[in-house]
Amino acid sequence: MCTTFASATLSKPGAHLQFPLNVTLEVIKLNKQYSIEYGETLLDYAFDMLMLRETCGVNHAEFIFVRTTEHLKEYPELKGWFIGKLKSTLENNWLNVGAETKRPNGYIPGELVEYIAHTMKWKELKEIALNELEKHKNNQVYLMDRNLPSSILEALENDWEDIEFYPSLQ
Repeated sequence: MCTTFASATLSKPGAHLQFPLNVTLEVIKLNKQYSIEYGETLLDYAFDMLMLRETCGVNHAEFIFVRTTEHLKEYPELKGWFIGKLKSTLENNWLNVGAETKRPNGYIPGELVEYIAHTMKWKELKEIALNELEKHKNNQVYLMDRNLPSSILEALENDWEDIEFYPSLQ
């Protein structure tokens, strides 16, 4: 019987491990499940900082934004997960989200979406924002308020006005 091995290089120079392929695939599945659960936890923390704690602003939550960005870079397969959460956020009417005691399923705070838009520059975010604005083009109340689709488009720009609130982006 022949065992197939997959290799993994460790962060230490010269370190190298070999695992049976079936073990490596199970670890990858666990990592994806864990990465989604960890991503949900980061969204919960952002919600807690921005929506539940009256004394916290984006300057206090920036470390969560940075960690979320790092996490999305570490697990590029989470791009679809994040975009799905964004679509859920845009599709639902979250007018009373501030009255919630925990983050509603599918909700991402707008400030985090803006930060991710600016740091990741995903073209899908622009498409989603433009489609959402087109869908609401005749709704003056929606368009007059500082709305998330417009904020996403602004955050995608290199000269994003709100960058001043984030020392990590300076």
